[in-house]
Amino acid sequence: MVSELVTNAVVHAKSDSSLTLVDLTTFVQVRLQDSEPAQPLERVAAPTEVNGRGMRIVDALAEHWGVERAPPGKIVWLDIRKH
Repeated sequence: MVSELVTNAVVHAKSDSSLTLVDLTTFVQVRLQDSEPAQPLERVAAPTEVNGRGMRIVDALAEHWGVERAPPGKIVWLDIRKH
């Protein structure tokens, strides 16, 4: 999940980015900030496509995830439950 957020920032935002981990009571929150205001999309990739499944994987595996505005860009975050 973390590599998907970082890959999206490198491939789509094409800007500097910052990764932060926040230790919460029952979760570790991963926060990726970049300078691109466009939000990540959950696509439906064709079976023959190599790319386009990353945010669906994040949605399936993260406890929660979302996007916050952080001008000039955004923060994409996800929560991973502690065991």
